[in-house]
Parts: sequence; C-alpha cells; structure tokens
Amino acid sequence: MREPLELRAWRGTRSETAFVEQLRVWPALDDVGRQQAAFAHWSTCWFQRAALDVYLELLDEEIPREALGSEAAIASFSAVEQKMWSFLQLAKGALDAVAREINLVYWYVDARHRLFDPTGRTRWVTFYTVRERLLGLEEFREDP
Repeated sequence: MREPLELRAWRGTRSETAFVEQLRVWPALDDVGRQQAAFAHWSTCWFQRAALDVYLELLDEEIPREALGSEAAIASFSAVEQKMWSFLQLAKGALDAVAREINLVYWYVDARHRLFDPTGRTRWVTFYTVRERLLGLEEFREDP
C-alpha cells in the first residue's frame, strides 16, 4: 500500500511554507482532509512548474527572419503556437488546482459541508469564482 501524500511545501518559498504549516495545525482538518490538501497543493505546484517550464521554452524560442511564407518560418510559428497553447492549458490547470485547494477551506467553513468543485457541474468556474464565493462567507472573512 502506498504511503499517504504528505502535506509539504513543494516550491519551498517562505510564504508557501508558512501556508502549509498553518494547514498542518489547523484543527478543522482531519487526516483525510490533510491528505486531500496535500494532493491539491501538489497539483497546484505541478501545474505551476510545468507552465513555468513551457514559458521558459517560449522565451528561448527563435523566430526565423526568413520570408514569412517559407517552410521554416511556418514550422517555427507552428511550434511557438503549440507551446503557447500548452502554456495556456497548464496555466488554466494551475488555476483549477488552486480552486480545488481553496475548496478544501470552503468545505470546512460551510455549515452544510458543501464542496463546490470547479471541474464538476460547471467546468469553466475557476479560482476567481471560488475566491468570490469564499469572500462572501462571513466566517471566512473573520477567521484568519
């Protein structure tokens, strides 16, 4: 049997480490909640890292100075377009992962324990919609 995913700071920044430590000691989270938080946090970090890798590849991409109609120019532009598409998809995945991470807080704050999954019924709901709903909850605003 695999070990449960440990909640830890995957990026290693001070702010992330502080966030993870607060989640670890938060009394509202049980063991299952901590494992869910660990998976959501890992997903967020993975998507962010993958998007950064593609972004850095885009920065290094060279656009040929030949005539725009040449085969080499078309192939180069096609490669850039594919990398831009990959970057946008990974960035969207990162936002969805952040929304899932925030949902864990929402689950424990909501009196009826409703979990609003941005990838479930309404696919295009992401971080911003979840954030807006969270900020509308009085309990969330009062609890640091």
